[in-house]
Amino acid sequence: MKLDFLTLYIVILLNSVTVAIIWGAISYRYRNFSAARIWLAGCLLTTVGGCVLALQGNEGSYVPAVLGNGFVIFGFCLFWIGVRDFYGLRGGWKASVAVTAGSLLLLVALFDSLQGRNLVYAGGQSVPLALAAIYLLRFHRGDLGAVIAAFAMVVGMAGHAVESFLNIGLMLGRVDQDFYSMVESYALLCVIFSGVVWNFGFAVMSIDRLREELAELAIKDDLTGISNRRHFLAMLEKQVSARPPQSPAVFADADRHRPFQAPERHEGARFRRPRPAQVRHDRHRQRP
Repeated sequence: MKLDFLTLYIVILLNSVTVAIIWGAISYRYRNFSAARIWLAGCLLTTVGGCVLALQGNEGSYVPAVLGNGFVIFGFCLFWIGVRDFYGLRGGWKASVAVTAGSLLLLVALFDSLQGRNLVYAGGQSVPLALAAIYLLRFHRGDLGAVIAAFAMVVGMAGHAVESFLNIGLMLGRVDQDFYSMVESYALLCVIFSGVVWNFGFAVMSIDRLREELAELAIKDDLTGISNRRHFLAMLEKQVSARPPQSPAVFADADRHRPFQAPERHEGARFRRPRPAQVRHDRHRQRP
């Protein structure tokens, strides 16, 4: 099967648009979820890159090739930045700019060599994928979505590795052109569809995070930040069912304590109210 680059870039475009629509809806619905906005930006950049790359044709026109790959590589970097943001880590922008700029400089320097360009494409996309996979595996805490996304990224990097070895073989005269065209087709398709899978993993991660936040709201008091009656009853049931009981459980109801009851009639009560709960919580934690 001979690789048709125009068809390849159209497939990249359609996949990116599909995933961008999903992240756009999530970003609009949950506007405080910053990781979704970053992943949306990554999808949009890869979409723009696919549009620009489609203009270069099979021969690889200079300007569309450089600009299109710049958009795609930085879009891949945004997936890594989004993973960092998901786990509460900031930064990554300078490194992403450096990776993109370095890839474009190499691309310009090696543009006369088709195999050299292909090596730059694969390397520029593999670096942010490797970084994102490392962060996902480091912080996943048993999160199925993170494992799915990391696995898909490893598969994508494997596809790029196969493509890179084939191009090196061509440069050294060790690989036949027909064999190269056949295997590279499957390797690049593997990379393309792994992108769909890692975005699915991101979506699973997002659903789990939103469910955790909802569960936290259901068992925590907004004002004091401590567990409410619902959480107490659930923990009490768990402790009672344990054999032997693991620890004592105490429930204190301060609803009838007037100094902490009416914020609108007692100025500063909203600041005083968490104090008794925090003292009880800290004293309990200090006990051996």
